[in-house]
Amino acid sequence: MKRYIIFFILALFTLGISAQTRGHNNRRPAGKISLDIHDNLQYENKKGFTASLSKDIFDNHTYKDSNGNEIIYSKEIWPKFLGYYQDDEYELFYWLIDSHQRKTNNKESYKIDIFGALQYQGNDGLNASLSKDVFDNKIYQDSRGNKVSYSKEFWPEIYADFHGDEINILYWLLDRFWKIERYQEEYSVDIFDSLKFKNNKNNSASLSKDVFDNKVYKDSNGNDIKYKPSAWNKIIKKNGSEQKAFISLIYSHLLNLPNE
Repeated sequence: MKRYIIFFILALFTLGISAQTRGHNNRRPAGKISLDIHDNLQYENKKGFTASLSKDIFDNHTYKDSNGNEIIYSKEIWPKFLGYYQDDEYELFYWLIDSHQRKTNNKESYKIDIFGALQYQGNDGLNASLSKDVFDNKIYQDSRGNKVSYSKEFWPEIYADFHGDEINILYWLLDRFWKIERYQEEYSVDIFDSLKFKNNKNNSASLSKDVFDNKVYKDSNGNDIKYKPSAWNKIIKKNGSEQKAFISLIYSHLLNLPNE
């Protein structure tokens, strides 16, 4: 993952859902897998643990097991998850079994709504979504009052760093805000093409160009830094883009978070 991701992460927590797309190295659990009369996958081991992976009449897929775990994937999102396992339903089933047989009563659902928004819902009371507004801003929101808005100029950078995988972006944001409540921030570009950042903690920053083509970074901590074109080009080369360089400056000078 590129340096930009490191700048952006407040903290990484051990979170079960984040492993959904990171569990490709499956351990195959000892037990028997079979198909029932409806061609649904069934599993049972010698300890009496059972699990199933079924499809309903609406093509939604559901994983259930004897520990009370239940994971639901809507028909729109199922192909994305299956793709992580080379479209091999058995491999995905193996991973679901291995990752849930030591859990109890974990219930989650994943879907894409009629507006194309990615939705997550868990039985711990956490609901989250990744959607687009009428101005093409990409917005993450969750039931803990957290919200992040990325303008159409910032979003492609994030999208590219995750190889176009919005599910993994949602997991990253869920990880990021797992122990945070009521935090909001916004990344945007104004009519003068200046990059802007603000949050609900009274922090703000901007990156603009002066009449001599110098880049000027300013923030609410009183920092005012000017970069000549040659120096700024080196920063761009180091970070990969102007947006990523701006985020680096925000984390270094405004939020005092590590750059490495």
